[in-house]
Amino acid sequence: MYLLLYVTLISIINALPSHSYPPFLVDIVGGSITRIEDYPFQVAVILEDRLWCGGTIISNEHVLTAAHCVFFATSTLYVRAGSSYWSKDGSLHRVIYNTTYGPRPNEDLSVIKVSPPFHFDETRQPIPLFYRDEVISPGTMGTVIGWGMTSETFISDHLRVVDLPYVDKKTCKELYSGTIIGRIMDGEICAGYIEGKNKDACQGDSGGPFIIDGRQAGIIAMGRGCGQPNSPGIFTDIAYYNEWIMEQISLFYTFSDNPSVNPNIIGGVRVPIQHFPYTVSILDQKGLWCSGSIITVFHVLTGSYCVYFAKTSSLIVHAGTSYWRRGGSYHHVIHNSTINPNIDIAILIVKEPFEFDETRRPIGMFSKYDMINRGMLGILTSWSNTRINLKSENSDQLRAVSVPIVEYSVCNDIYTKLGGQPIRSDQLCAGTPDKGTDPCQGDSGAPLVINNRLVGIVSTSYGCGQEDAPGVYTIVSYYSKWIYEQIST
Repeated sequence: MYLLLYVTLISIINALPSHSYPPFLVDIVGGSITRIEDYPFQVAVILEDRLWCGGTIISNEHVLTAAHCVFFATSTLYVRAGSSYWSKDGSLHRVIYNTTYGPRPNEDLSVIKVSPPFHFDETRQPIPLFYRDEVISPGTMGTVIGWGMTSETFISDHLRVVDLPYVDKKTCKELYSGTIIGRIMDGEICAGYIEGKNKDACQGDSGGPFIIDGRQAGIIAMGRGCGQPNSPGIFTDIAYYNEWIMEQISLFYTFSDNPSVNPNIIGGVRVPIQHFPYTVSILDQKGLWCSGSIITVFHVLTGSYCVYFAKTSSLIVHAGTSYWRRGGSYHHVIHNSTINPNIDIAILIVKEPFEFDETRRPIGMFSKYDMINRGMLGILTSWSNTRINLKSENSDQLRAVSVPIVEYSVCNDIYTKLGGQPIRSDQLCAGTPDKGTDPCQGDSGAPLVINNRLVGIVSTSYGCGQEDAPGVYTIVSYYSKWIYEQIST
C-alpha cells in the first residue's frame, strides 16, 4: 500500500503544473479570519512566490512542517513569519537545511533550519510541543490554523482558524479502511467532524499545526476532500515523535564565532523553557548564582560549588520560565546535601513543591549501565556570564548549545598541558574546542542532557569558550546510588 501510494504521489508531482500545490495538502474550510498576534508561531512556507505549506516556529532558527512539503519542493523554499498574510509583510527567511524522519507516508514530519534567525516579538514566538507519549482524550477540541484554500476552489491570503474535535484512532481507522489512504498508523492522529459540517483542513496548508490548549499536538498531513463526511483530517502525532524533534533541534544548534553577539553560554541560542522544562535558575541575594535540574517534586540537582560558597537560606530556585529575572515560580531552599567539597554535585530541597506542567518537569538520568561515548551530542542549557574577559553580564533568557563528548584521554591531556587538575573518573568532557562552545562562569550546576536524560552537570572549565579547553562535567550516573538515597529520605 505504501509503495503504491508513493508511486502514485511521484506520478502526481511529475504531472503538476507550475502553479500547483504538493499532493495531499490541506487547509482551512469553514474557519474564521484571525491575526498572527494570536498565533505568533504560525509561518507560511513559500515556493516560487506561492503558498506551498504551513509550519510552526519551534526555536529561533527552526520550523516544524510536513515532510512532503520538503520532498516535493522543486526549488529553494522560504518561510514568511510575523504576518497575518502569507504573501506580504512580516519577515522572509530562506530555508538552508532540512531533515525528515523517514520515507514512509506516516512519517510525515520535517525540521527545517532558516536564515536569518527569527527575532522574537508579538508576531514571532515558538510554540510548546506535546510531551512524549502524551495521550489525547476522544472529543477533545483542538485548533487548526493556516492559509490556503477555504473551499476546494478558493485560496485565502489571510490567516484563518477553525476548531476541530479529536477523533479516536479506532474510529479513524474504520473510516479510512479500504481507501487510498489505507491504514492509520502509529505516529498519526485524526481530527474533524465525522458528519462533515463543512469544517476541515483542505488543499494548501500541509505542515501547519493542530493545537490543544496552546501546545502543538499534530502536524497537518493529509485528508480526503474538504469538509466531507466520514473524512477527518490526518495529522502527524507530535507526542509520538517528540524525542526525534528535540534531537534534530540539538543537532542543528549553531555556534557563534562572536561571543558578543550571543551573550550567554558560549555559542548558544535562545530557547523557550517548554523545550527544556527541567532547567532552573538558582538565585542568591545578588541575582543569578547557578543553574540546576528538577529531579523530583521537591529536589533539584546542581553543583556543590553552588552551596559551599553560599548560605543555604539565601538560595531560591526559580522554575517554569525562560527568564531568570521574571515569570515562573519561586521555591525557597531549605536544605542541601553534598558528598565533600571535591565532589561537584549537590541536591537542593525546596520548601514549595514544583507543580509539573509544560514549563516544569523532572528529567530522567543516565544509569551506571548507560555508555557515554566519544562524539555523542549533548545539550547544555543555562543562563550565565559569557564574555571571555569575565567583565560580563548574565543573559536574561535561557540558552542552549550542542556539545559533543570529548574522549577522556584527549581532555585529560588538554587540561594537564594547561596546568589544570587531571580529569577524574567521575568526570567527562564536552565541547567543540575549535569553535568555542563551552560552559562559562555562572553555568555551575547546569544540566548536560543526551536523548532527554541527564548525563552530567557543569563542574568547571578553563575560561569561557577558550580554544582547546572543553567543559568538564560531573557524571551523574557515577553518583546515582547516592542521589537516590538522598531523594528517598
